[in-house]
Amino acid sequence: MEKVSKRKSHQCIPPPEPFPWLVFPYSKREKKQVFCSVLKPNKTYHKSIPELQDTIVHVQCYGWLLLSHKTALYNFTLWNLLTSESIQLPALEKSQKTILDQDEQYISYTLSSSPVNCENCTVLLFVSDPPSILFCRPNSIENHHNRWTEIRYNSNLIREKGVLEDENDFLCNPIFCNGTLYAMIFQTRELVTINYLDKEKPEEDLLIESLPCKRPQRLGNTILAQNYLIESCGQLYYICIRLGGISDEEIIAVQILKLDWDRMVWEKPDSLMGQAFFIDRISRIALPAIDQYRDCIYFPMKKDVYEFNVIDGCLSVTLPCKNLPTPWQSPIWLMTDNTLSSNHMAMNKEEQGEDIVIEESIEVHVKEENNSTLKGSLENIETAVRIHLFDLPSHVLKLIIDCLSLFDYLNFRAASWHCRSITTPILSNLKTPLLSPCWLMFSEYSNMGVHNFIDPAHGGSRFLMTVPAPLVDTRICHSKKSPVPPGCACEFSTGFSSLPTSSKCVVVAMSWYYPLAVTVYIGIPGGQEYKIESREIDDEQEFRLHHCSPVFHNGAFNFLGQDGDLGVLRLDEDMTVCQWGVLDKPESPCTFFHEAFLLECNGKLVSVFVGHMGKWVKVFRLNDDTMNWERVESLGNYMLFVSKSSCLSAEARIKGMENKIYFPRFCGNSILHYSLETRKFHTFDREDSLENFYNTREQLLAGWIEPNW
Repeated sequence: MEKVSKRKSHQCIPPPEPFPWLVFPYSKREKKQVFCSVLKPNKTYHKSIPELQDTIVHVQCYGWLLLSHKTALYNFTLWNLLTSESIQLPALEKSQKTILDQDEQYISYTLSSSPVNCENCTVLLFVSDPPSILFCRPNSIENHHNRWTEIRYNSNLIREKGVLEDENDFLCNPIFCNGTLYAMIFQTRELVTINYLDKEKPEEDLLIESLPCKRPQRLGNTILAQNYLIESCGQLYYICIRLGGISDEEIIAVQILKLDWDRMVWEKPDSLMGQAFFIDRISRIALPAIDQYRDCIYFPMKKDVYEFNVIDGCLSVTLPCKNLPTPWQSPIWLMTDNTLSSNHMAMNKEEQGEDIVIEESIEVHVKEENNSTLKGSLENIETAVRIHLFDLPSHVLKLIIDCLSLFDYLNFRAASWHCRSITTPILSNLKTPLLSPCWLMFSEYSNMGVHNFIDPAHGGSRFLMTVPAPLVDTRICHSKKSPVPPGCACEFSTGFSSLPTSSKCVVVAMSWYYPLAVTVYIGIPGGQEYKIESREIDDEQEFRLHHCSPVFHNGAFNFLGQDGDLGVLRLDEDMTVCQWGVLDKPESPCTFFHEAFLLECNGKLVSVFVGHMGKWVKVFRLNDDTMNWERVESLGNYMLFVSKSSCLSAEARIKGMENKIYFPRFCGNSILHYSLETRKFHTFDREDSLENFYNTREQLLAGWIEPNW
């Protein structure tokens, strides 16, 4: 182990913080770095650390970085962030260098433990082509371990063990948890354990076993995804970030699951137990957090830091360093004291576990002693409440209902069929409407069994509705008028030709995973059920579907492409033939955009394009005669409601809501909207305006509906 002499302050890592530093390499050959604080966005350090100059950081584990110089890619070094100690790893053999000569994204790295005073510390490299594992033990006193050993799990081994279905598949995302090495199969996302024995020929003793847990369900209709495994306090988590848009930089969905060791199933966690996760291409860091940082996942993309809240499912973005020197490179998380933080969390977990056990023992004791009495009392109370409420005289019940506030009244109507039968829709009794015609509907990520309904005119108020058991853990795929369709994993772009209650309604769901093999699922009504049929479409024009719902307009389904072009799907009368084509006109009105939406407004096809983080918003209307997009400067008395799952338009009922575009985003407790008059973002509960989406929260699992209260 090589120690370094005392160095100047600009060559040292900044003092440790509770959270990792976000580090931007910049200048030619990346000789300098900017360290940004998550807790204090305006606090930055400019450094020039020799070990980080013109190097590639492959992985960060236990406060150590695995580095290689850009001019010597196959010479690996372990470097300690806090002490600046370094360990030079053995040189690779010529054949081993050859298999590392591939795209860095298909190589995974990990360390079994800290190399300090640990002879068994192992550095592992997982390579995709050919599927191989390289490992060495830098502190081992045995010569055959103090060098790189290559293990190829070839197709014969794969078929014998029954782990990989495809011999071209490979293992990735290696991580140690409770002393066991885990990894994921790249294509299927199945979890495996890896055991390699300490012998002269470890390739003969390699054991890869698939665990009896189902693969995580796909969330979002995108091909590109970033997958992570992260260990925290003996628990294993899976995180998937799905990307889309014209440059694959738009966050479509974020999914986090925790492995239940007893049932061996991936399930949604209620929380992160007060922790915060920090992930990027080199790091998987779990730390205790406080206040608003609890139960959140942080990951950088370009200059931005994204925060996903596991409780409510909202995604927000901050800009940690507004004035970055140029040229800068993509940032990474660096944590100087990760081991200490992990031990602290483990200790906290043990304390919490003891408290939970005590509470459980008390609860069981009470149940055993008073089970029959308590059960009978609850049944009597439930019966009494039901009888006393609905046996009241109608005029008395009306007096109670008249005393309810607006949202309590809506909650009362949503409670049961009986409650709806004794009340009338609120809009029919109002001379001056108090409610918007379109509401935002979503379920919080940690509680998919309850739907939230929010009127954009009253953003601070919401009411809740429990969904039927078959629809728990689902999301909105599309919405047409008041009926809300069953949710799904949303792997499709879904649209209706009319109200789903109509006998002529056709449901189309388009899957777009392969450029030349597009599958269209057609739901044809027949009585109370839909008959689902699939159609294969050869897409010679390589149309790339954007992540918004299609619009049924002029007898056809119109799909917006990622390049701003239009694809049109027509069905014949008996629904047996699909006619698909990509229109030469209209051409995309915007050469580059971050988000785009398609909808119908006042009988016309309308598109909305949004720049990165809402830097600009543009609205266009399709001229059916010239087939060109025409810029819209004002919507008049109309409003637009846009989201990935459903886009609606309506005439304003409430003064001040017109000529605006409403997004599934929140600033505080209010819904964010864009005014075509001021060209800025606003909410109804504050007088100032916003220039962009920074420091607002996007509800990823939200959609707009037109309720019939």
